[in-house]
Amino acid sequence: MRLKAWTTTAVVAVGAVATLVLTGMAAPAPAQAQAHPSGGFVSRSGSQLMQDGRPFRFSGPNIEWLGLVGYGPLNFEAGQNERFPSHYEIDDALATAKEMGATVVRAQTLGDTVGCRNCLEPSLGHFNARAFGVMDYAIARARAYGLKVIPEFQGDARAEHVGSTADIFSNWRGGASFWTDPTVIGDFENHIAHIVDHVNSYTGIAYRNDPTILGWMDCNECAAATSAATTNWVATIASFVKRLDPHHLFMDNAASSTPGQRLPRPTVDTYSLEVYPHWSQFYGVPPDQILALPHQLAAQAAAAGKVWLMSEFGWDKTDLSTAADLQTFLDGVTADRNISGDLFWALEAHTNGHGWKPIPANEQCQPGVFDTAPPTQPDPSGAGCYTNEDGNWWAFYYTGIPTLSHSAADMQARGQILRTHAYGMRGMAVPPHSIPPAPKITQIKDGQIYWQGSAGALDYSIQRSTTGIWNWTTVCRRCVTDQSDGWVATSPGYYRLIPYNLDGRPGPASPPVRYPRPGNRRS
Repeated sequence: MRLKAWTTTAVVAVGAVATLVLTGMAAPAPAQAQAHPSGGFVSRSGSQLMQDGRPFRFSGPNIEWLGLVGYGPLNFEAGQNERFPSHYEIDDALATAKEMGATVVRAQTLGDTVGCRNCLEPSLGHFNARAFGVMDYAIARARAYGLKVIPEFQGDARAEHVGSTADIFSNWRGGASFWTDPTVIGDFENHIAHIVDHVNSYTGIAYRNDPTILGWMDCNECAAATSAATTNWVATIASFVKRLDPHHLFMDNAASSTPGQRLPRPTVDTYSLEVYPHWSQFYGVPPDQILALPHQLAAQAAAAGKVWLMSEFGWDKTDLSTAADLQTFLDGVTADRNISGDLFWALEAHTNGHGWKPIPANEQCQPGVFDTAPPTQPDPSGAGCYTNEDGNWWAFYYTGIPTLSHSAADMQARGQILRTHAYGMRGMAVPPHSIPPAPKITQIKDGQIYWQGSAGALDYSIQRSTTGIWNWTTVCRRCVTDQSDGWVATSPGYYRLIPYNLDGRPGPASPPVRYPRPGNRRS
């Protein structure tokens, strides 16, 4: 039985401001969102998405960690437990998505976090106001950037939670089936209701009334359940969500290459698949046929009058061995009007203080599940399992860094293909790169200057002034990047950084910082 959402009252600390969140407050009417930066609600008309009377097609990134960093086996940062992303990290990722031409981002942790201290639902029926505050910020900032967001209700979980949100809900009820037990399904519906009915503490808009949300995605690869169980479960959850929220799309992501009888469900608007050629045995088709699956499934969905999209696809060389292969694949997607959207896996961002978020570590070893490791690394465990499914091949950093699978130049080239494709899905010419925002010097330690990166910056110049106001002299011309271990200040003065985008155009300077600080020989 669904619990009333207005039973939750909490104080959320946001920076230095405490915001009272009353989830039972009357939500603003949908009319208040008419001036939304990315337009009104997206709806379905047969096999097409529509917005404000026009077809809506999109491309963008998965940014799994927008609600919680380190949640899920494919997003673990070495040495970290689940932690909240900072406002800077959220803004940097969303600004990068915008620079790449995205109009939509998918974020599993905006909805699917259960069973951990910083999760939305740490324990059965108890909800975390601080986690909702982080989700509020991410959705409010997506709105400001003119981006739409796809949250997800059920997906991956940390290894100590066995492997999925379904396992956690099941374990809370002594092992009862997540897919078929009425009590467990009721628990999951209560989780959904607290999200859909929640009022954003930054915008004052209930999620169910906010066109920032493109639609609600049910799960991540829930085809792991039996076909009949999945079909019935999707029908139950879709009907429940549509009763709560008739404004938004319901998006089925059961990750099946044979959706079959689920297609006619009237409460389901979109169907999707995660497309990775190196997962050939998962799909049950040879690797050379996997790239044809999107077109086949999209045609089936269109024939049934439903929308089809790729919730994930691999941009990297373990899936598409060359940048030219990626270009060919995406050109085919753009040309296929039965494919309404696609989302690559997965965008990373700059991190607090200096540099980039760490490359996510290996997932939990799963013997006998995915036996074919990427060619860049042997399986170090010797167990014949897919331990190498890690960020060294799938984590994307704009404007390119070297990993074990990619050179910086290769990643950069593929990023520009993704950017061109995003504009192509919208039927737009590719514009010049956006001007990067001002970076920020965060520390000068023993003369070493460190800074927080600027979204879209390829490199930086460093300038020095004796006054901090005028007479700026360039002492380092485009000589450092966000991979540099800082830069050594050789003489006292004021320092600032100038970011440059991929077109070589400069952005605004960082606020100047004095070195050494007054009263200190070293800072």
